[in-house]
Amino acid sequence: GPAIVVSSAWGGGRGGRGRAKERNRSGVVFPSHMSMSPWAVSHAVPLLVTSLLMIALIVGAAFVCAFLPSSSSSSSSIGILPRDECIMPTSAIHHHHRRRRTTTTNLNGIKGFRSWFETAFPSAVITIRPGGDGSPGAAKLDRQRRRRYSICKKAESQERQIEALRHRGWEDGDFGFSVAGGGRKNRDNPVIRKHDRERVTLNITPGTAYMDRVTNALLYWSWRHVTRYPRVKVYLSPSSVHGEGEVKLLDWMTFGRGGRGGVSQTPPTTTGERRRHRPNVKRDETVAILGGDSDLVLMGLVVPPSITHNVHVILPSERGESLVASIWETTRIVARMIEGTMTYGVRRSGRSNKNRRKRSLTLNQVNQVRIDTTLLIILNGNDYLPKVRGCRAGFDSFFPVYLDLAKSWMDGRGGNDSEDSFLINLDRNGELQMNVRFAMNFFAALALNAEIVDRNMDNSSSSQWHLGNLNNLVDARIFPGPIRFDTIHPQDSFFRQELWEMNSKLNQNTTRLMSEVFADDEVEIVRLTIGHIPDDYVTSSDRRTNTGSGGEEIFTTLLGESDGHGVISRMVRRKNTIAAGGRRAYLFEVPHRQQSSMKNTKERLSRLALEEIFGRENMDTLFDESDSNGDDERDLESTNSASISEKQQGLAKSDAASYLGGVLWNLETYLYGCCVNYGYDYGSRASPTPSEIVEYLEGIEKQGKLKICCADLIGRTTTTPISDGLSCLAAVPPQAWHIVPEPYSWLVEPSRKERFEDLYNSCFHPKTRVFDIESFSRKCHAELSKIERTEKSPVLSQGISKGRRIHVGSKFWTVISRSDLPLADPFEPPEPYSDRVPRLRRNSRIKATKLPAKSHIERSSDATITELSKNEETSSRIQECVHDIPYKTAFKLSIPK
Repeated sequence: GPAIVVSSAWGGGRGGRGRAKERNRSGVVFPSHMSMSPWAVSHAVPLLVTSLLMIALIVGAAFVCAFLPSSSSSSSSIGILPRDECIMPTSAIHHHHRRRRTTTTNLNGIKGFRSWFETAFPSAVITIRPGGDGSPGAAKLDRQRRRRYSICKKAESQERQIEALRHRGWEDGDFGFSVAGGGRKNRDNPVIRKHDRERVTLNITPGTAYMDRVTNALLYWSWRHVTRYPRVKVYLSPSSVHGEGEVKLLDWMTFGRGGRGGVSQTPPTTTGERRRHRPNVKRDETVAILGGDSDLVLMGLVVPPSITHNVHVILPSERGESLVASIWETTRIVARMIEGTMTYGVRRSGRSNKNRRKRSLTLNQVNQVRIDTTLLIILNGNDYLPKVRGCRAGFDSFFPVYLDLAKSWMDGRGGNDSEDSFLINLDRNGELQMNVRFAMNFFAALALNAEIVDRNMDNSSSSQWHLGNLNNLVDARIFPGPIRFDTIHPQDSFFRQELWEMNSKLNQNTTRLMSEVFADDEVEIVRLTIGHIPDDYVTSSDRRTNTGSGGEEIFTTLLGESDGHGVISRMVRRKNTIAAGGRRAYLFEVPHRQQSSMKNTKERLSRLALEEIFGRENMDTLFDESDSNGDDERDLESTNSASISEKQQGLAKSDAASYLGGVLWNLETYLYGCCVNYGYDYGSRASPTPSEIVEYLEGIEKQGKLKICCADLIGRTTTTPISDGLSCLAAVPPQAWHIVPEPYSWLVEPSRKERFEDLYNSCFHPKTRVFDIESFSRKCHAELSKIERTEKSPVLSQGISKGRRIHVGSKFWTVISRSDLPLADPFEPPEPYSDRVPRLRRNSRIKATKLPAKSHIERSSDATITELSKNEETSSRIQECVHDIPYKTAFKLSIPK
């Protein structure tokens, strides 16, 4: 989805249309009620706002908010100082609104789309920069398709399960999603509606017809706003331009505009070159990042302080409050922890800290700490890489180890200028390098507390497949909840009655039963309840009645078991649906030898419950092993659980070199503002343990290498990004092939589906499942060349055109602005994207120009990287202490004491 950058040189005019009702002298107030929508700027005042729209990651948000709480604050309104930068992602907005709709083409029907555009960009704004998600690299494509396939497969499985229950007599009021009082919500299945929304969100994929309509809609609104506000300038990077939206915007913020529209290849020397090579974000301006995804927090940390110290992350909540976190305040807190004046995990009190500073950091070292912190968050797992295996606590286990090690190394070296006291070093050429010895000590310290299960352990002994399926059914609200396990002990009053009843077919007394069936083992009864069972029934010793005290019908079934005794199964059916949902509830009881595994007993009870409710004959068709993995958003993370070996996960053997190379590749992508290697993919390999990483680094050290870079680990490739249409083909599962655009949809026509599946699978390494994006592109185009089309693709009618059309391409940004003089050959206004919006008027002063987009090869060799690195060294000599730099909080200017 698109992300937008807004900037303004001066205010005035009529103001915006937002609902914020107050302002102050220092800036504008954004409405707190727009929890998942972009900000509405109202009451325009003199200010300079340059707005980038990005997203931030949950792990990164947790880092700033939970682990470093002093750097964040909660507020019901957001005040922004003059000369601010506001960074927001429209991708998150798109996903949010599409999940609320089940239609795929009516853009005007997206709740908030029209009001969002009109309220987000008032007359005070002069630059709007939408940057849509383009085709990503192999790593994102691989994990994206697996995640989406899991979503579709889970939806199909749950729909089959609901249908099977209906065949077995379930009515709307029996399901967990039913509500008290019945009504329309019982007839409208919320599970099916949820699946429809999830399928609709697949349209938010580069190359789809929906994204083409989004581009057309953005052109429409851009023309309209440039017409209304002459000083507005719109920079549009559609999904046809490669690269993810947030990375495009990071590139724009970091590198500025060169003389030819991009970043110049050589540092500016003359006055004219300096004027043309001006940055988009000026020093000491404020950048505000709005979103709930963690990539933006990582990006905020890697933005060089020489650009600006005032970067904020604003996390909107559903309750109308926004959490505002200052990246520079976070930086100061981390610096204090290394200096010894603060302790990790301890909140600051109102009193001043009396601890003396034991060490001091230069700005260059502060920048290294920021990059190191970003690396630690990446080790916790993201869209490209799994979490380091064996570290269950994640960042909470990484960061204390890092702090202790950094402090001890700085003290042991006797000086504060040592570059080896950090995980990552940014050299003068702008290249990231990992300090081998420091990294080796860091992972060795992590290995001391790592939790790794023996690789030879039998996978079946730790699997709880049926219990996982049962939990999924309750989480999806198909079964009524909650699930509860209880134990009936021999000393309980109704223990013998229950034991006798479940073994009544044996026709023997309890004493004989205990001696013959259970020998002399101590036996207890384990009970599983699904849904709400009446309390008086659970504790009563009378089990012979078929009616509960509340009028519930009670059905008791004795299930035969091969070990000589039966299992009690009871279904409680109420007359009316309760508030918690569902008229049905179930109870299952089995004897349990106290010396045996409770885990196996719970799994057995779960199996019995599923067989009784669905029917044993339906188990194979309704469930498979992948259904027990949990929620689709966690499927990929569960395959790299902290304490499970590769054999248990069904993954290929870990590769420490590829993993560390991926970490550095991820860092370079953020630093350079574009994907530096579109061909990289870690595949379906288990993440390495700290011990495996240490073993690899020890081998590197024996070779005499003290620093390693990304190229040393995974090499440098010239893999080019694939087109948006081919990216769509690679990213969507078979269930969504109907949204693939032509000509790539020809490859998945009914007669060619099986052949394409073979083609797609042949692009993966047979063992590591690494996706070869070059092979995929080459084979797809080879197949397309063999297909002879007898009919040409239909050409959409654009009506009678009297002027030039605005075109968007795959290698440039499209800039919509207003000319001072009428154009000799004016552009035709964009067509309405919906029949519910009016046709735009012609305007001979509106022009469309192109801004070249940088490729990853051009960016990696860009001299601006070196220039930024040198700026960091220069600033570190001018300002020696991080605490001496004035910076802006979200609401006021902080003046260091």
